[in-house]
Amino acid sequence: MSPYSSPTKKPLPATIALAALVIGGSAWAADVSSKAPPTAPAAAPAAPPISWTGCYVGGNIGAGSASKDWANPTSTVFAGEPGDHGKADFGGFVGGGQIGCDYHFSGTWLTLGIQGLFDGADLKGNVVDTQDSDFDLITNVRWFATLTGRVGFTVQPTWLLYIKGGAAWVRDHHLTTDLGVPFDVADVTRTGWTIAGGAEWMFLPNWSFFLEYDFMDFGTRTIPFALADHGGLSETWDIKQNVQVLLAGVNFRFNWGKTPIVARY
Repeated sequence: MSPYSSPTKKPLPATIALAALVIGGSAWAADVSSKAPPTAPAAAPAAPPISWTGCYVGGNIGAGSASKDWANPTSTVFAGEPGDHGKADFGGFVGGGQIGCDYHFSGTWLTLGIQGLFDGADLKGNVVDTQDSDFDLITNVRWFATLTGRVGFTVQPTWLLYIKGGAAWVRDHHLTTDLGVPFDVADVTRTGWTIAGGAEWMFLPNWSFFLEYDFMDFGTRTIPFALADHGGLSETWDIKQNVQVLLAGVNFRFNWGKTPIVARY
């Protein structure tokens, strides 16, 4: 080699390593940038809004009391004497079912509805004649029914406070005894009016629980009695009556609105 020739330069190991890092980093960045960003996980579906719109069917049980005032002013033997009379309050158990429909007005707290209710009852007791202690007046409420309109207010989405009122019917069985021997009997269905109030809680979709107080008044009605042994008109009694019950029950709701209606709070 000529002493005037330029020596051949060889790359240093550090230079080779640096170049490799630069090239590798560029390739990695290009690979990352070419990939699409990861898709966010899908949000869980929202719970359906609560609606009181729809029809329902359910059952109930409870306790009740009946107040009865019996009077027979024509039964006196001597002029000027008061006739037979007796008054008593007595209680027992009741139970049955109800069916109805509600409509919740959009954007309000207001719910309107209609309901029919029928309960069997065992409200029975004795009314002692104040003019003749040997004469016993036995009475029994066997069933009652109501047909009412209902106005409700949703104080919370799952809580409905309501009042209702309308027509009421009651079935009575009456028996009089003289010294324990049946004397005359009457079975009668009476019509009156009712007012009630309660609270209903929707504890599961389509299921609700309620507590309710009902007052039913049937006024005073003249009831014909037939002789217990062979029939035929015996006498009449003027009987004043009201019935009160406290009910607890459940309803299953068939929501028929296409779009659930929810009040704004």
